[in-house]
Amino acid sequence: MKRPLPTTESEKFNLISCSLVINFVPSPKERGDMLVRITEFLKSPKNETLSSLFLVLPLPCVKNSRYFNGDRLHNIMSSLGFTQTFFYEAKKVAYWLFDWNGKVVEDVKFPKMELQSGSQRNNFCITL
Repeated sequence: MKRPLPTTESEKFNLISCSLVINFVPSPKERGDMLVRITEFLKSPKNETLSSLFLVLPLPCVKNSRYFNGDRLHNIMSSLGFTQTFFYEAKKVAYWLFDWNGKVVEDVKFPKMELQSGSQRNNFCITL
């Protein structure tokens, strides 16, 4: 989060890989802020050029959380202008490839709310 924002299109990227990073960000709000910030580092998609995000999370973050699941991730990413183009679930991690359309929907909120109850669930969450 300390990296300065790009000031020109040439400083931006066509692909950002965020593999087992989001889950180490300390708070749900900071995780959401990081996803928003990623959009500022992606090149504006043009004609045949894609801007994409490769995201990897530990499987328990989406399969065993009280406050988060795959549907919630999909809704958050859609609000940020991403479309899922690939998904793979391995034994311990989940992989996504998202293409970015260049348009972030402003003022969409995803607060922390219980989606699945249970004493054996973890507290992983991403909020916007």
